[in-house]
Amino acid sequence: MARMKSSTPLRRRFATALVLGAIALWQCGCIHNKLRDGPNGEELLSRLEALATGPAALVLTNLPSYTAECTIALAGDQPVPRQLSARLAVSGGQLRLETVPRKSKSASAEGFGVIWDANGHRGFVFSDALQGYAALSGTVVYTNLQTSAVAAQPGQMAGHAVTRVDMTADGDNGQQLRLQLECATDLGNLPLQIRCGDGPGSYTLTLANVQPGPPAADLFLAPDGFTKFASAAALADELAGRQQNVFGEHSVQGGPPGGVDSVPSMRHDRAGQ
Repeated sequence: MARMKSSTPLRRRFATALVLGAIALWQCGCIHNKLRDGPNGEELLSRLEALATGPAALVLTNLPSYTAECTIALAGDQPVPRQLSARLAVSGGQLRLETVPRKSKSASAEGFGVIWDANGHRGFVFSDALQGYAALSGTVVYTNLQTSAVAAQPGQMAGHAVTRVDMTADGDNGQQLRLQLECATDLGNLPLQIRCGDGPGSYTLTLANVQPGPPAADLFLAPDGFTKFASAAALADELAGRQQNVFGEHSVQGGPPGGVDSVPSMRHDRAGQ
């Protein structure tokens, strides 16, 4: 009499298929979330540009020349503000604010910055990921800066005595910005912290390790060997396309050399525009 075959292997195969299906669904969900909630380089570039060319640039140049490390907290739709690390260099009214990208591949679009002449009201943005830069135009001009000291006990920040100052600035677009500053009295009232606005578009910039003295002059020139884009918007569009490529959505053809998978450090050998 023939024996009936055991159903155990069939059950095992069925269980394995269920597990693999669950893993696939989980991975799809993760990828979707990564695409939806992942770093938006285009938005970050726009936010950094607004910070570096706005009224913050006017008060950050209170000290003639220095370098500093920075932390930028960008408020958005999420409950916790997004934290960025950055470097700041100032000399004679010129400002360079450059983010320091994290080591993860998905954060490579964060390697960008703004170089701005607060006196001449001109400058450009650059992207390490794209090896490209573009001149800024159409930025908002802020005038009528009004400051008032806040009646409070002097505080301490990063080893410096600070006083609190409230400031308002009127833009030529009709917008008025309100800022709260924590100014170091021993550094020419340089703000060690700037809080600007409320809500999703607000930010907090905090300085640390301020080193008075002139930085290298070539830091304020166009990056040597970088491709010049027609506009900051064109650079942002290309950055968004490369970012989609990182997440595997599609491949972007053409564009300047230097994809997002290779993020070189900014060189100190610069050339003029």
